[in-house]
Amino acid sequence: LQYNEVEVRAVGELAGRQQIFSGPAASLGNFLAHFDRARILHLSSHGVVNAGDPNLSFVAFSQSGDSLQTEELLFYNDLSTLTLDCDLAVLSACETSLGKLERGESALSMASAFGAAGVRSTLTTLWAVDDAATQELVVRFYAALAEGQDRGGALATAQDRHRTGSEYAHPFYWAALTLHGAGGPLALDTGPPSWVYVVGGLGLLALLGAGWFWLRR
Repeated sequence: LQYNEVEVRAVGELAGRQQIFSGPAASLGNFLAHFDRARILHLSSHGVVNAGDPNLSFVAFSQSGDSLQTEELLFYNDLSTLTLDCDLAVLSACETSLGKLERGESALSMASAFGAAGVRSTLTTLWAVDDAATQELVVRFYAALAEGQDRGGALATAQDRHRTGSEYAHPFYWAALTLHGAGGPLALDTGPPSWVYVVGGLGLLALLGAGWFWLRR
């Protein structure tokens, strides 16, 4: 992923309170050690959906080799063991809204798994997205949040900028992002750094968590 570190750092500037981890330190283990401090989780990474068995769907963390290391993968069923007390999770990865449909349930996707773990709203994707277009779209979403728009309005504003432009006007570039859960405003803090999490490795994966845990306590 060429643009995900650019995306995370731009979002970090808008979020204000942030700290950055990168390279080998940006591991699944460090995510598990720090996720409970975050008010916003932002994952810019590779996602894989298994349509037949949701438990095999995952988001990848930092990789050091040429093949995926299973110990650095966050699987769908792993989320059932976590309690995520945060306002927003942005899963800026491919197909994170997709999953097996079960009668009486929503799609068993990474988005629904984060919601079941306690995230009050998720921003996820419906298909394999373009890296550059998604980076711009996500940053515009956070910029609109910083201006005071609610989550639904911020997404609409970001998508409209793509739709009415020239480079990314086709729906492929902007229509994949979907918002689930709470849609109200979400104030972004602009004080001193707190917590941002960047994952680097195979394909340069990235994740951001804007934590502000001192304010929460």
